[in-house]
Amino acid sequence: MSEATTDPSSFPQFGKLPPELRMLVWKHSLPSIEPALYPYITGLWEHRKIDDGDARFNRSDPTANVEMYFRHELLRSGARLEIPAILVNRESHAVARAWLRDPPYRVWRHNDRAPEAACDDPQHWSFQRLFDPASDIIYVAPERWLDFLSEQDSRTLDDDMIDFNPQPFGYNYRTAVDFNVLWNAEEDFSDVVGGYFHDIQNLHVIVRGAPKSVNDALSGRWRLQPAPGGHLYYDIDLERIRFKSDGYLGDTAMFKRLRKILQPLVYQLAPRFECLREWLREKSVGDIRTGDKHSIYDCAKTYVFLPVYAMKR
Repeated sequence: MSEATTDPSSFPQFGKLPPELRMLVWKHSLPSIEPALYPYITGLWEHRKIDDGDARFNRSDPTANVEMYFRHELLRSGARLEIPAILVNRESHAVARAWLRDPPYRVWRHNDRAPEAACDDPQHWSFQRLFDPASDIIYVAPERWLDFLSEQDSRTLDDDMIDFNPQPFGYNYRTAVDFNVLWNAEEDFSDVVGGYFHDIQNLHVIVRGAPKSVNDALSGRWRLQPAPGGHLYYDIDLERIRFKSDGYLGDTAMFKRLRKILQPLVYQLAPRFECLREWLREKSVGDIRTGDKHSIYDCAKTYVFLPVYAMKR
């Protein structure tokens, strides 16, 4: 007598489950959302009028009632998602489509470089999440560094802006840069944090494996992971940026160079990195709220200053 066998990939009785359980299964089949890397591209700076109800409205100078803004919704990532649940049946399709609306996703047709609103065959669909300023990161490739620093200012010289004196936009998105960019352009760093056009609150420095170009960054999914060696932190008592080793072999010369670059900006930067608590928890340092008064992890005394990352595809 042969033994009964079951295919672990099938469940014939699934349709007999209560609808609530089936919905739960479909929701758990959807992919998890992780912060994605979106390369900085040019041509996304635009202007818009400032309404007379806005506190910034200038009644004495009509040319100043325009502001610049960055169209981050047009950024795109190399990370595409395949969502099989959208093809199983009507029930799973409805769950998947509802999930795709929040946060919003673009629908891409197979092998197309441009999104299509109405693709003819769902089997050839893939999906890309629109940029979320709350979690996603804009990566400035070395080839785009000078554009990143100057494009907003240069945009004000275009023909459609010639009659305006626009108010600047304080670019403050989560931003990642290749360490070599800072190494070679140390004098530009003050323009990135607390500058007239840039006011970045969350900056990531990538020390290994950073995409070399925009096309490279668009070639697939990239993730940030803490780089070995240690991290920089700000000691409030000494008013100095210091290096803390994590016990692993790392590039200490790189950390010292970063410390030199950042030290002149210490008063601008220190308050911004006060609350990197999630990163601390990942390092398993315990409850930072009740830590030792002299511990570098005690947020009441010392700020963790700048996490340094390596890239992983």
